Amino acid sequence: MNVQIEAVKAKTEKMNGKALMVFTTGGKASAYGLGSCFGIIHDVLVIKPVDANIGVSPHGQSISFEYLAGKNPDYLFCGGSRCSSGRKIVAKTND
Repeated sequence: MNVQIEAVKAKTEKMNGKALMVFTTGGKASAYGLGSCFGIIHDVLVIKPVDANIGVSPHGQSISFEYLAGKNPDYLFCGGSRCSSGRKIVAKTND
């Protein structure tokens, strides 16, 4: 796994853009930054965060869509509870 991580880092270290990880559930959005449960994006893969001031929290920092538009990340990583529950593909891939 370390070989794959280093291969990705070799590419991400050359990237000029900044990223944001957003998780949505129930119509609400939360952002995750450095040191968070999704911190692998920034902490391990060294992709620069669009906002270094996002606090570390188990549920992320609550954000608005205006915040998202204002930060305008070059890379947007998204997740959501509907992506991981009650879906046929999830039932097939998760035991």
